Amino acid sequence: MTLAEVQSACNAKIGLLWPSFQVLQNGYFQKHGKYFQVLKNGGGIDGTETQFSIRTPVDEKYESDIDKSVALTVPCEVEVHEWQRNGDTEAGYMVILSLYFKGKQYRREMYSNGRDTGWGVYKPLSVR
Repeated sequence: MTLAEVQSACNAKIGLLWPSFQVLQNGYFQKHGKYFQVLKNGGGIDGTETQFSIRTPVDEKYESDIDKSVALTVPCEVEVHEWQRNGDTEAGYMVILSLYFKGKQYRREMYSNGRDTGWGVYKPLSVR
């Protein structure tokens, strides 16, 4: 597979999840006043498909409300983070898709407000 094929496969799989995921997140927010988070799934190396699973952080108070029965394999890592700014006046969530192809990491970020970074090479910040 080429990088473009792996990215397209990941986009297609996430495209299947995205509408229902938004409904789940909005319902969760209405009930609990926050969005749920999902820990990173394994996989995403040179197009290898792995089972998507919803694993929540240990500090997620309302874990039982999240449907964990998603039957889907994905060729990328998937993680979800809640974000806030301006105190508590603005909040949302972001989905980070990561994949590794021939030794490089690529990343795409999709936000609840519609922002989408598209795929790009990810270079972590180095700390001295």
